[in-house]
Amino acid sequence: MLLQTNIFVKIAENIGNQQESFREFQNTLWDKFQEFADILSKSATEQVIEALKQVIVEFKTT
Repeated sequence: MLLQTNIFVKIAENIGNQQESFREFQNTLWDKFQEFADILSKSATEQVIEALKQVIVEFKTT
């Protein structure tokens, strides 16, 4: 009976550790996703600005 109790305690500890590891992974993944979204948004904005500059240059020359 004591052996079963120890096994259940270890299983519960392992489950708790896995849940904590998953939470950490989830938080890191979310942070990286946010970082990627920010970079993507900045890149798209810069491309629009550059395209508008080019349109202005072409408009002035015609």
